[in-house]
Amino acid sequence: MREYIQYLEIIGGYVDQEEKLWFCPLKLNSLFSYDLNTGELSWKGRIPGEPIFKQALYRNCVRCNNKVYLVPYTASEIAIYDINTKEIKKLKVEDYGVKNNRYSCAAVYGNMIFMFGDKTPCTLIINTDTDEVSYFEKMHNELDSIKNKDIGFYISRSLIIEENLCYFIGAEANVLVIFNMDTMEYEFVPLGESEGSYNNLYKMNDDIYLIPGRNNRFAVWNIKNKTLNEIGEKVEGSAQYFATYECNKKVYALADNADHNICISQGENGYLHNREEINSFADHSFCSDKLEEVKFKYSYAYSDEKRVLFFCRMNRKLYQIDKTLGTKKQEYIFLNSEIRKQISSTVYGANAFGVGEDVLKENKIYDLEAFIKIDS
Repeated sequence: MREYIQYLEIIGGYVDQEEKLWFCPLKLNSLFSYDLNTGELSWKGRIPGEPIFKQALYRNCVRCNNKVYLVPYTASEIAIYDINTKEIKKLKVEDYGVKNNRYSCAAVYGNMIFMFGDKTPCTLIINTDTDEVSYFEKMHNELDSIKNKDIGFYISRSLIIEENLCYFIGAEANVLVIFNMDTMEYEFVPLGESEGSYNNLYKMNDDIYLIPGRNNRFAVWNIKNKTLNEIGEKVEGSAQYFATYECNKKVYALADNADHNICISQGENGYLHNREEINSFADHSFCSDKLEEVKFKYSYAYSDEKRVLFFCRMNRKLYQIDKTLGTKKQEYIFLNSEIRKQISSTVYGANAFGVGEDVLKENKIYDLEAFIKIDS
């Protein structure tokens, strides 16, 4: 019998006012909330009508009123979790001929939710009062018409929301997209050299920091002045930066596939950046306990006034940094025996596949292949 140890891997999520992180893990069909203060993990249920084990069913989620809306990526439909009733329902999604439903980021504006397609050529809009779904294709069609390379994504998976405006990156066209959620109008701001690309955005004060993916410079877009400042030398080749956060009026970008960080600060003579092998908030030595080799280290990053979060895939740990105290803690998010029993009884039924309590060992979970092997 082969054992499969499954630590939950975070690829996106939402932090609510109670400081709980809501997420669907990379490989398991389930919705969880994780208390960032106490470390308590709560299982909210399985998404009906979706496979038990599939990569990235839902990349992200947002909350509107007392409901959590799950953004479908490889899932067949939108899922909605009602916090009051603890029920999950589904909304059908139109088939655009794209493999799976490739929506990656979302914005809440009043009673409306906007889900932006990264591979699907449209923006999906939900009226949360009626659960009516509509589609806006014009912006994606125009992005397609001005693209200068083919990397398979209309937009990058990073989103900034400022009042009624959304800011994100048109990946194939290498533009900053400014989308008005009131009027459905949009603007494209050209970025750097045409062959370059950007991975990530981060907002601090009136500046939006643009973090390069390859063959581009770091850049800053000022919201008030509507000016673009490129910073430093061009990032050559395949260096990609993903996990981005701010501390002490500086923006840090962690290299996703290299062992260094970039620190960006604003001096008297403009924006400055320098390369750092190690900084106090992102010591790459944490990967010394890595469990596996991965192409890219980070799958999730989040920052607010109180804390920084990022998930490292190399050792499958969630890192949480207190900005005030400067303290850092690291933790696995694994399924304890009580949650395993909940999942086992709900998903598989009592003694499914003839498996007994020995399967529910602490810190271990078996995938479907392992269950079948046990039964056989």
